[in-house]
Amino acid sequence: MKLIPCLVFVLCLGGLVPMQYAYAGGEKTASVFPRNLSAEEIAKMVYEAAKKDPQNAALIFADAVASRDSWTRGELMLLSDALLLAVPSMSPGDIPSLVGSNVKPEDVQSVVEQLERNDGASPGHVIEALPPDVPVYPVIPSPGPVSGLR
Repeated sequence: MKLIPCLVFVLCLGGLVPMQYAYAGGEKTASVFPRNLSAEEIAKMVYEAAKKDPQNAALIFADAVASRDSWTRGELMLLSDALLLAVPSMSPGDIPSLVGSNVKPEDVQSVVEQLERNDGASPGHVIEALPPDVPVYPVIPSPGPVSGLR
């Protein structure tokens, strides 16, 4: 008789063991990027990780931005360039939605404007060839007559 309650208890525990545990707390603030890395090292890590996993590139970038308390405009530009080089299908307009509150909005806007600027580097851009203003081979003046030569 005592065996039946024990057996039921063991079966109940057996049903609980394979269950997955869910995190019910607030938003996690831990980052995979260590805090003591330079911006260049973080950009390199973002490039390599986004190149390997382009579907999660936005999450990788957002986690990299969250790894530091503040970013300068140049550091954010470096990080954004690394992301866009690794995943060419992303556009610079996606960057503002990926950065958190630890970056000044004017810095984000400046980086996006600089990334969206087209300086003629597109594949369809044609540069007209113009004749040079100076000759390609410089004209060397011939020496004057020299007296006393035989």
